[in-house]
Amino acid sequence: MFDSALKAASDDLHVPLLDLWMRYFAFGGNLDVIAIDAYLNGISDVEDIDHDLVTHALNELYVDAGHDHPLAYQRP
Repeated sequence: MFDSALKAASDDLHVPLLDLWMRYFAFGGNLDVIAIDAYLNGISDVEDIDHDLVTHALNELYVDAGHDHPLAYQRP
């Protein structure tokens, strides 16, 4: 399910798409950068696990920037 909070977070963090994708991939994601871009822009959907891996990547970027990890995961 599309989550506009992820797009807003990536914009807020000024993270380049390729950097976000590399973090997502490093956590075990298997979608390509085009699929992640399409998801962030509401063009396509991804499985909950892929959503959570993108969320985790963004939350880690927030922590790296000295903030909390504000984004919610789909799966507990």
